[in-house]
Formats: sequence, C-alpha cells, structure tokens
Amino acid sequence: MGQHFCDFVPQSDGWAVLMDGRWTASYPSLQLAVNAVAAERERKGAAGSRLVMRRLDADGNLRQLAAVRQGSAARDLQTPSV
Repeated sequence: MGQHFCDFVPQSDGWAVLMDGRWTASYPSLQLAVNAVAAERERKGAAGSRLVMRRLDADGNLRQLAAVRQGSAARDLQTPSV
C-alpha cells in the first residue's frame, strides 16, 4: 500500500496537475482537473494506495483537498476546516 501525491497548481489559463512531482496535464478549471485525476485513478484501478490531493494557494502554501472516493470527485473540492 503506497501513497501518491497529486498537486494542483494555478496557471494563467487554468490548473496544472503534478502527480508525484511530475507535470502530467493542464485543465481550464480545478473541478475538471480533480475529475480527470479521479477518473484516471478509477481506470487504472489504484486500490490499495492512498492519494493525497493538494492545491497551491495564492499564499504559496499547499492545502490538502478532501479525500477522493470513487465517483465523488466533484463533491470533494472543498478544503478541510482548519
């Protein structure tokens, strides 16, 4: 059971996706980026590994997004309460 990191980085034209430190794709919105990552994870059958999803805020800090469960990516865009 491994752990993977998926970071969403804002760009002038949308959001870039880094998977375990590698640039993988760019999307026009955060929601599309999260949905694409969740769909790819389902397609690959990544059971048994934990996915930590974070987004880069304007202050330069990475904020963890709520855990993505199968079929629930759109609901999970909120950051946890601090």
